[in-house]
Amino acid sequence: MNKMRLFPIFAVLMLFLAVIMAACAPEVEREPASEVVTAVVTRPATHTAVPTHTPTSIPTYTPTPLPTHTNTPTAIPTSTPTLIPTPEVLDSYTSPSGEWVATLEEGYFFDEPDTYLFRVISTDGTVEWVVEYAAEPDGSLLGYSRRIPLHWSEDGQYMYYIHDAAGDGCGPDSYGYNLYRFNLETGENIELIPEGHWFAIAPNEEKVAFILDDELVIHNLTTGEEVISPFDLSRTHQDLFPYYSYLVWSPDSSSLLVRGAEDVCHTGMLDGRIFIIQVDPQSLIQNTIFEFSPWLEIVAWQELDKVLLSISIGNAQSSNAWLNPETGEITPADE
Repeated sequence: MNKMRLFPIFAVLMLFLAVIMAACAPEVEREPASEVVTAVVTRPATHTAVPTHTPTSIPTYTPTPLPTHTNTPTAIPTSTPTLIPTPEVLDSYTSPSGEWVATLEEGYFFDEPDTYLFRVISTDGTVEWVVEYAAEPDGSLLGYSRRIPLHWSEDGQYMYYIHDAAGDGCGPDSYGYNLYRFNLETGENIELIPEGHWFAIAPNEEKVAFILDDELVIHNLTTGEEVISPFDLSRTHQDLFPYYSYLVWSPDSSSLLVRGAEDVCHTGMLDGRIFIIQVDPQSLIQNTIFEFSPWLEIVAWQELDKVLLSISIGNAQSSNAWLNPETGEITPADE
């Protein structure tokens, strides 16, 4: 065999033998180290610089306006509002002190057309009371109805008023068919008397007198008590129509005057018989003090010996005259 070819085989066998011997050799025990030395290695700190961020201003962006589409608005039809007419003042009354004004108005009130409002307003404008509201006028007789202040109390607390209705042309105006008392301080409204005509409050404000049918009634405003005095119809013709009106008190509240009339509807207002009766409110004694023909009205009893009358003769214009209730004498008022 060629020696050059055996040499590599020999080398491999020797290497294999060395590995087997090393594996089978006994392990040599090591003596433990007497001291463990721990090596502390300090690493140099690596500093990584954080870059400083310098804020930059944000540029302001101005938007470019976009073209808009302009539409021509379509007109929406609107109804023309109905104009509310200014209320019509039918009547206006000022209190004797000048502190209050009462008005009756026709207009558009509380969302209702053609309605009526009766109110009272202080002249300084600080107080306003709605006394009555009515959808339509009312009345006990034919014609229109009114709310009329009858008396303002001296202490300024009350306004007494009536509902008044115009007559039908035959007979006198009724001048009231009930009596109310309105408190100007609280707004309280009380119906004192439900029926009656020609209410007259005594100057001392203790009583109110009125006419009901053919009777004179005197009502105590404090107690509510009433006394009734029928009119003496024996002085009239039984087949004629008598009625009584124009009731007034004397200035000292001690006496009453009432006008009686008859035959007015039969012969005409200027041809009827007129008479004036004086009544004592304590004894209720009646005394006819004056008879007249044609026509007269009692206007006011201003002084104890002077009663103001309005007299009409024929178709002439009426004139004023004084009546002395003690003597029955009449004198012209301009003398």
